[in-house]
Amino acid sequence: FVYRTNGTRFDPNLVQIKYRSGKKSVPVWAWFSASGPGDFVRIHGKLTTEKHLEILGDTLQPSFHVRFPGICVNFIQDKSPIHGANIIKNCFANNPDIELLPWPAKGADMNPKENEW
Repeated sequence: FVYRTNGTRFDPNLVQIKYRSGKKSVPVWAWFSASGPGDFVRIHGKLTTEKHLEILGDTLQPSFHVRFPGICVNFIQDKSPIHGANIIKNCFANNPDIELLPWPAKGADMNPKENEW
C-alpha cells in the first residue's frame, strides 16, 4: 500500500524510477548427456505439467531412442513441482527404456545447467 495525499500520484518526489536491463529471455526445455546435447524445445507461455508431459512424449522419448537405441537410459530431473507431479512420475514408471534417478535433498548445486547458463 502507498499512502499519499490526493493529486500527488505522479509527483516526481514520490515516484521511484525502475531501471531494467533490457535483456530478453526465451524459456526452453532441453536435455543433454555425456555424448552431447539433446533436443531443445521452446516453451510458449508458462510451463505446466501437461506441457511437460507433452515434451517428454514428443521430444524426449523419440530423441532418446535415436541416440540410445535399445538401451535403458538413466534420467535425472531436479525437484521442480512439475517434475514431481504424479502424472510425470507415472510417465517414467510406464516407460521401461528410461530409469528416473532420484534427485538428492539439497542437491541444487549439482544441477549442471546452473553452471552452463
